[in-house]
Amino acid sequence: MILSNSVTRAFVAVLALLGTNTAAYPQTKQPIKSNAGNELVQPVYQALPLGSVKPQGWLKDQLEKSAAGLAGNLFNFYRYVKDSQWLGGDSEYSDLHESAGYWFNGLVPLAFGLDDARLKGQVKYFLDYILAHQQEDGWIGPETTPQTRGLWGRCYIMLGLMQYAQADASETDRIVDAMHQYVELVHSMLQDNFTGLVPKPDDVFDGSGWGPARAHEMHIPLQWLYENYPKNNSDLIWETMDLMIQGSTVFGVDWRTFFVQGTFPEVVYTPRDQEYSWLFTHGVNLAEAIRFPLAIYRTSHDESLKIQTRTAVDLVAKHHKSLAGTIIGDELITDLNPSKGAELCTSAELMFSLSWVYQYLADNDIADWVELTAFNAFPGQIWPDWWSHQYVQQENQPWARNLTEYPEMWEDVSSYGNVFGPAAP
Repeated sequence: MILSNSVTRAFVAVLALLGTNTAAYPQTKQPIKSNAGNELVQPVYQALPLGSVKPQGWLKDQLEKSAAGLAGNLFNFYRYVKDSQWLGGDSEYSDLHESAGYWFNGLVPLAFGLDDARLKGQVKYFLDYILAHQQEDGWIGPETTPQTRGLWGRCYIMLGLMQYAQADASETDRIVDAMHQYVELVHSMLQDNFTGLVPKPDDVFDGSGWGPARAHEMHIPLQWLYENYPKNNSDLIWETMDLMIQGSTVFGVDWRTFFVQGTFPEVVYTPRDQEYSWLFTHGVNLAEAIRFPLAIYRTSHDESLKIQTRTAVDLVAKHHKSLAGTIIGDELITDLNPSKGAELCTSAELMFSLSWVYQYLADNDIADWVELTAFNAFPGQIWPDWWSHQYVQQENQPWARNLTEYPEMWEDVSSYGNVFGPAAP
Protein backbone atom coordinates (compact mmCIF):
# COMPACT_ATOMS: atom_id res chain seq x y z
CA MET A 1 0.00 0.00 0.00
CA ILE A 2 1.17 3.52 -0.74
CA LEU A 3 0.07 6.42 1.43
CA SER A 4 -1.91 8.16 -1.29
CA ASN A 5 -4.58 5.45 -1.18
CA SER A 6 -5.21 6.21 2.47
CA VAL A 7 -5.30 9.93 1.80
CA THR A 8 -8.12 9.68 -0.70
CA ARG A 9 -10.21 7.37 1.46
CA ALA A 10 -9.81 9.60 4.51
CA PHE A 11 -10.42 12.77 2.53
CA VAL A 12 -13.58 11.55 0.82
CA ALA A 13 -14.93 10.02 4.02
CA VAL A 14 -14.46 13.05 6.23
CA LEU A 15 -15.74 15.53 3.67
CA ALA A 16 -18.77 13.34 3.04
CA LEU A 17 -19.68 13.71 6.72
CA LEU A 18 -19.11 17.27 6.64
CA GLY A 19 -13.52 -20.10 -3.07
CA THR A 20 -11.36 -20.37 -6.22
CA ASN A 21 -12.42 -22.22 -9.40
CA THR A 22 -10.68 -21.39 -12.66
CA ALA A 23 -12.45 -23.88 -14.90
CA ALA A 24 -14.33 -22.69 -17.97
CA TYR A 25 -17.70 -21.13 -17.30
CA PRO A 26 -20.88 -21.15 -19.38
CA GLN A 27 -21.00 -18.59 -22.13
CA THR A 28 -23.07 -15.58 -21.14
CA LYS A 29 -23.39 -13.74 -24.44
CA GLN A 30 -26.99 -12.59 -24.71
CA PRO A 31 -28.81 -9.62 -26.18
CA ILE A 32 -28.73 -6.69 -23.81
CA LYS A 33 -31.97 -6.47 -21.88
CA SER A 34 -33.58 -3.07 -22.05
CA ASN A 35 -33.36 -1.20 -18.77
CA ALA A 36 -34.80 2.01 -20.14
CA GLY A 37 -36.47 3.87 -17.33
CA ASN A 38 -34.74 1.87 -14.61
CA GLU A 39 -33.67 4.12 -11.79
CA LEU A 40 -31.05 3.65 -9.14
CA VAL A 41 -32.08 3.87 -5.51
CA GLN A 42 -31.27 7.39 -4.38
CA PRO A 43 -29.32 8.18 -1.21
CA VAL A 44 -30.84 9.98 1.74
CA TYR A 45 -27.88 12.35 1.65
CA GLN A 46 -26.33 13.32 -1.68
CA ALA A 47 -22.55 13.57 -1.80
CA LEU A 48 -21.28 17.00 -2.74
CA PRO A 49 -19.10 17.19 -5.88
CA LEU A 50 -15.37 17.19 -5.35
CA GLY A 51 -14.12 20.74 -4.89
CA SER A 52 -17.41 22.19 -3.67
CA VAL A 53 -16.36 21.75 -0.03
CA LYS A 54 -13.08 23.22 1.16
CA PRO A 55 -11.31 21.79 4.21
CA GLN A 56 -10.66 24.05 7.16
CA GLY A 57 -9.01 23.79 10.55
CA TRP A 58 -7.47 20.49 11.57
CA LEU A 59 -8.51 18.70 8.38
CA LYS A 60 -6.93 21.36 6.17
CA ASP A 61 -3.75 21.19 8.23
CA GLN A 62 -3.56 17.41 7.86
CA LEU A 63 -4.22 17.50 4.12
CA GLU A 64 -1.59 20.19 3.59
CA LYS A 65 0.89 18.02 5.48
CA SER A 66 -0.08 15.12 3.22
CA ALA A 67 0.48 17.27 0.14
CA ALA A 68 3.91 18.30 1.40
CA GLY A 69 4.69 14.77 2.54
CA LEU A 70 4.81 11.34 1.00
CA ALA A 71 1.55 11.42 -0.99
CA GLY A 72 2.37 14.71 -2.65
CA ASN A 73 5.86 13.58 -3.67
CA LEU A 74 5.42 9.98 -4.82
CA PHE A 75 5.17 11.25 -8.38
CA ASN A 76 8.74 12.53 -8.12
CA PHE A 77 10.58 9.45 -6.88
CA TYR A 78 8.43 6.38 -6.17
CA ARG A 79 9.15 3.96 -8.99
CA TYR A 80 5.69 2.37 -8.95
CA VAL A 81 4.27 5.76 -9.85
CA LYS A 82 7.12 7.67 -11.50
CA ASP A 83 8.24 4.69 -13.59
CA SER A 84 4.93 2.86 -13.70
CA GLN A 85 3.94 0.99 -16.84
CA TRP A 86 0.93 3.29 -16.86
CA LEU A 87 3.33 6.12 -17.74
CA GLY A 88 5.50 4.18 -20.16
CA GLY A 89 7.92 2.82 -17.56
CA ASP A 90 8.62 -0.75 -16.49
CA SER A 91 7.94 -0.81 -12.75
CA GLU A 92 5.04 -2.63 -11.11
CA TYR A 93 4.95 -4.49 -7.81
CA SER A 94 2.45 -7.06 -9.05
CA ASP A 95 0.65 -8.25 -12.16
CA LEU A 96 -2.45 -6.45 -10.88
CA HIS A 97 -0.93 -3.16 -12.11
CA GLU A 98 -2.84 -1.32 -9.39
CA SER A 99 -0.25 1.03 -7.90
CA ALA A 100 -0.69 3.98 -10.27
CA GLY A 101 -4.47 3.69 -10.03
CA TYR A 102 -4.34 3.88 -6.25
CA TRP A 103 -2.09 6.91 -6.49
CA PHE A 104 -4.26 8.68 -9.09
CA ASN A 105 -7.50 8.08 -7.20
CA GLY A 106 -5.82 9.38 -4.07
CA LEU A 107 -4.19 12.46 -5.48
CA VAL A 108 -7.19 13.77 -7.44
CA PRO A 109 -9.26 14.64 -4.34
CA LEU A 110 -6.18 15.90 -2.52
CA ALA A 111 -5.22 18.16 -5.43
CA PHE A 112 -8.66 19.61 -6.05
CA GLY A 113 -9.71 19.63 -2.40
CA LEU A 114 -6.75 21.86 -1.58
CA ASP A 115 -6.76 23.59 -4.97
CA ASP A 116 -3.04 22.82 -5.09
CA ALA A 117 -1.51 23.76 -8.45
CA ARG A 118 1.49 21.45 -8.05
CA LEU A 119 -0.64 18.40 -7.35
CA LYS A 120 -3.08 19.36 -10.08
CA GLY A 121 -0.15 19.33 -12.47
CA GLN A 122 0.74 15.78 -11.44
CA VAL A 123 -2.75 14.37 -11.96
CA LYS A 124 -3.15 16.35 -15.20
CA TYR A 125 0.02 14.76 -16.54
CA PHE A 126 -1.25 11.31 -15.65
CA LEU A 127 -4.69 12.02 -17.11
CA ASP A 128 -3.25 13.30 -20.39
CA TYR A 129 -0.97 10.29 -20.72
CA ILE A 130 -3.51 7.54 -20.08
CA LEU A 131 -6.16 9.13 -22.30
CA ALA A 132 -3.66 9.74 -25.10
CA HIS A 133 -2.65 6.08 -24.86
CA GLN A 134 -6.13 4.59 -24.63
CA GLN A 135 -6.06 1.64 -27.01
CA GLU A 136 -8.19 1.38 -30.13
CA ASP A 137 -10.54 -1.18 -28.61
CA GLY A 138 -11.16 1.09 -25.60
CA TRP A 139 -8.77 -0.52 -23.11
CA ILE A 140 -7.25 1.89 -20.60
CA GLY A 141 -3.79 0.86 -19.47
CA PRO A 142 -0.54 -0.62 -20.78
CA GLU A 143 -1.68 -4.26 -21.12
CA THR A 144 -2.06 -5.63 -24.66
CA THR A 145 -2.99 -9.32 -24.28
CA PRO A 146 -6.08 -10.98 -22.78
CA GLN A 147 -3.87 -12.82 -20.29
CA THR A 148 -2.56 -9.55 -18.82
CA ARG A 149 -5.74 -7.49 -18.96
CA GLY A 150 -7.29 -7.55 -15.50
CA LEU A 151 -10.25 -5.33 -14.66
CA TRP A 152 -9.34 -4.81 -11.02
CA GLY A 153 -6.38 -2.53 -11.77
CA ARG A 154 -8.76 -0.18 -13.55
CA CYS A 155 -11.29 0.22 -10.73
CA TYR A 156 -9.37 3.03 -9.08
CA ILE A 157 -8.55 4.59 -12.42
CA MET A 158 -12.30 4.83 -13.05
CA LEU A 159 -12.90 6.29 -9.60
CA GLY A 160 -10.16 8.83 -10.20
CA LEU A 161 -11.59 9.73 -13.61
CA MET A 162 -15.03 10.19 -12.08
CA GLN A 163 -13.68 12.57 -9.45
CA TYR A 164 -11.60 14.46 -12.00
CA ALA A 165 -14.65 14.97 -14.22
CA GLN A 166 -16.58 16.31 -11.25
CA ALA A 167 -13.85 18.70 -10.19
CA ASP A 168 -12.78 20.08 -13.59
CA ALA A 169 -15.58 20.74 -16.07
CA SER A 170 -13.07 21.46 -18.84
CA GLU A 171 -12.02 17.80 -18.78
CA THR A 172 -15.44 16.21 -18.33
CA ASP A 173 -16.27 15.51 -21.97
CA ARG A 174 -13.10 13.66 -22.89
CA ILE A 175 -13.07 11.76 -19.61
CA VAL A 176 -16.66 10.63 -20.09
CA ASP A 177 -15.96 9.62 -23.70
CA ALA A 178 -12.98 7.52 -22.57
CA MET A 179 -15.02 5.89 -19.81
CA HIS A 180 -17.74 4.92 -22.28
CA GLN A 181 -15.25 3.38 -24.69
CA TYR A 182 -13.75 1.40 -21.84
CA VAL A 183 -17.11 0.22 -20.47
CA GLU A 184 -18.19 -0.99 -23.91
CA LEU A 185 -15.07 -3.15 -24.05
CA VAL A 186 -15.52 -4.38 -20.47
CA HIS A 187 -19.09 -5.41 -21.25
CA SER A 188 -17.94 -7.54 -24.18
CA MET A 189 -15.17 -9.09 -22.07
CA LEU A 190 -17.54 -10.01 -19.26
CA GLN A 191 -19.95 -11.58 -21.73
CA ASP A 192 -17.11 -13.87 -22.78
CA ASN A 193 -16.81 -16.08 -19.67
CA PHE A 194 -16.13 -13.06 -17.45
CA THR A 195 -12.82 -12.39 -19.18
CA GLY A 196 -10.65 -9.99 -17.20
CA LEU A 197 -12.52 -10.61 -13.97
CA VAL A 198 -12.52 -14.35 -13.32
CA PRO A 199 -8.95 -15.59 -13.93
CA LYS A 200 -8.45 -18.49 -16.32
CA PRO A 201 -5.56 -20.98 -16.14
CA ASP A 202 -3.31 -19.03 -18.54
CA ASP A 203 -4.10 -15.57 -17.14
CA VAL A 204 -1.40 -13.73 -15.22
CA PHE A 205 -3.27 -10.62 -14.08
CA ASP A 206 -4.84 -11.97 -10.87
CA GLY A 207 -3.83 -15.31 -9.46
CA SER A 208 -5.57 -14.79 -6.14
CA GLY A 209 -9.03 -13.45 -6.95
CA TRP A 210 -8.77 -9.84 -5.83
CA GLY A 211 -10.90 -8.70 -8.76
CA PRO A 212 -13.88 -10.98 -8.08
CA ALA A 213 -13.72 -10.21 -4.34
CA ARG A 214 -13.87 -6.49 -5.09
CA ALA A 215 -16.07 -6.52 -8.19
CA HIS A 216 -18.52 -4.05 -6.64
CA GLU A 217 -15.79 -1.39 -6.55
CA MET A 218 -16.65 -0.60 -10.17
CA HIS A 219 -20.26 0.16 -9.29
CA ILE A 220 -19.62 3.66 -7.94
CA PRO A 221 -18.13 5.08 -11.18
CA LEU A 222 -20.54 3.04 -13.32
CA GLN A 223 -23.55 4.27 -11.38
CA TRP A 224 -22.26 7.82 -11.64
CA LEU A 225 -21.87 7.42 -15.40
CA TYR A 226 -25.34 5.88 -15.68
CA GLU A 227 -27.01 8.74 -13.83
CA ASN A 228 -25.08 11.68 -15.23
CA TYR A 229 -23.71 10.84 -18.68
CA PRO A 230 -25.47 7.72 -20.04
CA LYS A 231 -25.06 8.69 -23.73
CA ASN A 232 -27.58 6.11 -24.96
CA ASN A 233 -25.50 3.43 -23.22
CA SER A 234 -27.76 3.00 -20.20
CA ASP A 235 -28.60 -0.64 -20.92
CA LEU A 236 -24.98 -1.58 -21.48
CA ILE A 237 -23.79 0.16 -18.30
CA TRP A 238 -26.54 -1.49 -16.28
CA GLU A 239 -25.74 -4.94 -17.61
CA THR A 240 -22.03 -4.40 -17.01
CA MET A 241 -22.78 -3.86 -13.34
CA ASP A 242 -24.85 -7.04 -13.26
CA LEU A 243 -22.10 -9.00 -14.99
CA MET A 244 -19.49 -7.83 -12.48
CA ILE A 245 -21.59 -9.26 -9.65
CA GLN A 246 -22.28 -12.45 -11.60
CA GLY A 247 -18.53 -12.89 -12.04
CA SER A 248 -17.85 -12.55 -8.33
CA THR A 249 -20.59 -15.09 -7.63
CA VAL A 250 -19.20 -17.57 -10.16
CA PHE A 251 -15.76 -17.23 -8.58
CA GLY A 252 -17.20 -17.95 -5.15
CA VAL A 253 -16.98 -14.60 -3.37
CA ASP A 254 -20.59 -13.49 -3.16
CA TRP A 255 -20.58 -11.41 0.00
CA ARG A 256 -24.34 -11.82 0.34
CA THR A 257 -23.63 -15.36 1.52
CA PHE A 258 -21.08 -14.16 4.11
CA PHE A 259 -22.80 -11.32 5.93
CA VAL A 260 -25.25 -13.73 7.54
CA GLN A 261 -25.69 -14.37 11.25
CA GLY A 262 -24.29 -17.82 11.99
CA THR A 263 -22.06 -17.81 8.91
CA PHE A 264 -20.07 -14.65 9.58
CA PRO A 265 -17.04 -15.60 11.73
CA GLU A 266 -17.03 -14.33 15.28
CA VAL A 267 -13.53 -15.80 15.56
CA VAL A 268 -11.79 -17.17 12.51
CA TYR A 269 -9.84 -19.98 14.17
CA THR A 270 -12.96 -21.82 15.42
CA PRO A 271 -13.57 -25.07 13.45
CA ARG A 272 -16.45 -24.65 11.05
CA ASP A 273 -18.79 -27.02 9.25
CA GLN A 274 -18.40 -25.07 6.03
CA GLU A 275 -15.10 -23.56 5.00
CA TYR A 276 -14.90 -20.28 3.16
CA SER A 277 -12.27 -18.61 1.05
CA TRP A 278 -9.58 -16.53 2.76
CA LEU A 279 -10.75 -13.70 0.50
CA PHE A 280 -13.70 -13.29 2.87
CA THR A 281 -11.48 -12.94 5.94
CA HIS A 282 -8.99 -10.52 4.42
CA GLY A 283 -9.35 -7.32 6.43
CA VAL A 284 -9.18 -4.85 3.56
CA ASN A 285 -11.54 -6.97 1.46
CA LEU A 286 -13.95 -7.02 4.40
CA ALA A 287 -13.82 -3.25 4.82
CA GLU A 288 -14.58 -2.77 1.13
CA ALA A 289 -17.25 -5.49 1.08
CA ILE A 290 -19.49 -3.65 3.53
CA ARG A 291 -20.61 -1.81 0.39
CA PHE A 292 -21.31 -4.99 -1.61
CA PRO A 293 -25.00 -5.55 -0.72
CA LEU A 294 -25.76 -1.85 -1.00
CA ALA A 295 -24.17 -1.55 -4.44
CA ILE A 296 -26.57 -4.24 -5.67
CA TYR A 297 -29.48 -2.73 -3.75
CA ARG A 298 -29.17 0.43 -5.81
CA THR A 299 -29.99 -1.50 -9.00
CA SER A 300 -32.24 -4.23 -7.62
CA HIS A 301 -34.34 -2.18 -5.17
CA ASP A 302 -34.30 -5.32 -3.01
CA GLU A 303 -34.90 -4.02 0.51
CA SER A 304 -33.37 -7.16 2.01
CA LEU A 305 -29.97 -5.99 0.72
CA LYS A 306 -30.36 -2.68 2.50
CA ILE A 307 -31.14 -4.60 5.67
CA GLN A 308 -28.16 -6.88 5.07
CA THR A 309 -25.90 -3.84 4.77
CA ARG A 310 -26.92 -2.86 8.28
CA THR A 311 -26.31 -6.46 9.37
CA ALA A 312 -22.83 -6.35 7.81
CA VAL A 313 -21.97 -3.18 9.71
CA ASP A 314 -23.18 -4.66 12.99
CA LEU A 315 -21.41 -8.01 12.55
CA VAL A 316 -18.09 -6.38 11.75
CA ALA A 317 -18.45 -3.92 14.63
CA LYS A 318 -19.36 -6.58 17.20
CA HIS A 319 -16.72 -9.15 16.36
CA HIS A 320 -13.77 -7.34 14.76
CA LYS A 321 -13.86 -3.60 15.55
CA SER A 322 -10.94 -2.16 17.51
CA LEU A 323 -11.33 0.43 20.26
CA ALA A 324 -9.73 2.99 17.93
CA GLY A 325 -12.37 2.34 15.28
CA THR A 326 -10.76 0.12 12.68
CA ILE A 327 -10.97 -3.61 11.89
CA ILE A 328 -8.45 -5.81 13.69
CA GLY A 329 -6.59 -7.98 11.22
CA ASP A 330 -2.96 -8.70 10.33
CA GLU A 331 -4.02 -8.97 6.71
CA LEU A 332 -6.55 -11.58 7.92
CA ILE A 333 -9.12 -11.09 10.67
CA THR A 334 -9.05 -13.39 13.70
CA ASP A 335 -10.77 -11.99 16.80
CA LEU A 336 -10.66 -8.91 19.03
CA ASN A 337 -7.06 -9.43 20.18
CA PRO A 338 -5.47 -5.97 19.76
CA SER A 339 -1.96 -7.42 19.50
CA LYS A 340 -2.85 -8.59 16.00
CA GLY A 341 -2.97 -4.98 14.95
CA ALA A 342 -4.85 -3.38 12.08
CA GLU A 343 -3.74 -2.30 8.63
CA LEU A 344 -3.72 1.35 7.64
CA CYS A 345 -5.30 0.20 4.37
CA THR A 346 -8.21 -1.21 6.34
CA SER A 347 -8.78 2.04 8.22
CA ALA A 348 -8.86 3.97 4.97
CA GLU A 349 -11.17 1.58 3.14
CA LEU A 350 -13.44 1.31 6.17
CA MET A 351 -13.97 5.08 6.34
CA PHE A 352 -14.75 5.20 2.64
CA SER A 353 -17.23 2.32 2.86
CA LEU A 354 -19.00 3.55 5.97
CA SER A 355 -19.33 7.10 4.66
CA TRP A 356 -20.92 5.76 1.47
CA VAL A 357 -23.23 3.45 3.43
CA TYR A 358 -24.23 6.37 5.67
CA GLN A 359 -25.55 8.23 2.64
CA TYR A 360 -28.17 5.51 2.16
CA LEU A 361 -28.90 4.19 5.65
CA ALA A 362 -28.66 7.57 7.43
CA ASP A 363 -27.94 5.87 10.76
CA ASN A 364 -25.98 8.28 12.93
CA ASP A 365 -23.95 5.55 14.61
CA ILE A 366 -22.37 4.81 11.23
CA ALA A 367 -21.25 8.43 10.92
CA ASP A 368 -19.94 8.21 14.48
CA TRP A 369 -17.88 5.18 13.51
CA VAL A 370 -16.31 7.05 10.60
CA GLU A 371 -15.43 9.89 12.95
CA LEU A 372 -13.95 7.49 15.51
CA THR A 373 -11.68 6.00 12.86
CA ALA A 374 -10.78 9.35 11.33
CA PHE A 375 -9.68 10.91 14.61
CA ASN A 376 -8.16 7.85 16.29
CA ALA A 377 -7.05 4.82 14.30
CA PHE A 378 -6.13 6.61 11.10
CA PRO A 379 -3.94 9.52 12.30
CA GLY A 380 -2.28 7.26 14.88
CA GLN A 381 -0.87 5.14 12.06
CA ILE A 382 0.73 8.08 10.24
CA TRP A 383 3.85 10.02 11.25
CA PRO A 384 3.01 13.65 12.12
CA ASP A 385 4.76 15.03 9.04
CA TRP A 386 2.96 12.53 6.75
CA TRP A 387 6.19 11.13 5.35
CA SER A 388 5.76 7.61 6.74
CA HIS A 389 3.17 5.24 8.13
CA GLN A 390 2.72 1.85 9.73
CA TYR A 391 1.58 -1.25 7.93
CA VAL A 392 -0.25 -2.44 11.04
CA GLN A 393 -0.85 -0.68 14.33
CA GLN A 394 -1.34 -2.47 17.64
CA GLU A 395 -3.33 -0.49 20.19
CA ASN A 396 -1.19 0.48 23.18
CA GLN A 397 1.89 -0.98 21.51
CA PRO A 398 4.99 -0.28 23.65
CA TRP A 399 7.33 0.05 20.68
CA ALA A 400 7.62 0.23 16.91
CA ARG A 401 10.53 -2.02 16.02
CA ASN A 402 11.61 -5.28 14.42
CA LEU A 403 9.77 -8.11 16.19
CA THR A 404 11.68 -11.07 14.78
CA GLU A 405 11.73 -12.74 18.20
CA TYR A 406 7.92 -12.99 18.17
CA PRO A 407 7.17 -15.05 15.03
CA GLU A 408 3.75 -15.98 16.40
CA MET A 409 2.69 -12.32 16.54
CA TRP A 410 1.29 -12.11 13.04
CA GLU A 411 0.00 -14.44 10.38
CA ASP A 412 0.76 -12.47 7.23
CA VAL A 413 2.85 -9.46 8.24
CA SER A 414 6.62 -9.10 8.32
CA SER A 415 8.49 -8.53 11.57
CA TYR A 416 8.74 -4.83 10.68
CA GLY A 417 4.96 -4.52 10.40
CA ASN A 418 4.50 -1.86 13.08
CA VAL A 419 7.55 0.20 12.10
CA PHE A 420 6.95 3.52 10.33
CA GLY A 421 8.11 3.63 6.72
CA PRO A 422 7.13 4.74 3.20
CA ALA A 423 5.32 1.52 2.20
CA ALA A 424 4.09 -1.81 3.52
CA PRO A 425 7.09 -3.97 4.58
